[in-house]
Amino acid sequence: MVLNKRGTDKILSIYWFTILFIVAAAIVIMIAMYLTPSDIRKTEASILTSQVADCFVEKGILNESVTQDNFLQKCHLNFEVENIYNWDDDQYFVEVKFYKFGTNDFARETIRKGNPNFDGSCKDTENLNPVCNERNLFAVNSTGQYTLKIKTILRKTEKNVK
Repeated sequence: MVLNKRGTDKILSIYWFTILFIVAAAIVIMIAMYLTPSDIRKTEASILTSQVADCFVEKGILNESVTQDNFLQKCHLNFEVENIYNWDDDQYFVEVKFYKFGTNDFARETIRKGNPNFDGSCKDTENLNPVCNERNLFAVNSTGQYTLKIKTILRKTEKNVK
């Protein structure tokens, strides 16, 4: 008994064109994603907050050697930015407040670095405004328990916001 084998080539070509269409669509989607500008300021602000938190608190113990004067060196931070958009001012702001645990009493001097003009901009949520990130930490040392409030602000709107 001889079977008619003419239809196998037609069925194979349907699968072949389906695979070609899927590959072509994937390439078009990847190119479109690459060309679309991405605003990564929230991620960068979150990473900066984590870096500051790791600098001040290690395994739950407060690092008291970090002061206003040596903050950038001890935390291994560099607030210099590229000069591509004629940025004359800082594009970052970091503030760390120390409270006695459970109170609003300051435990030590507040550490502030960067451009203090950004401090009031956290209330606005438009894309053209700086991105803010805040985190609370709890730490102990030999004299007591503390709450640290870390606020980081990142501008870079000319570069990241289109």
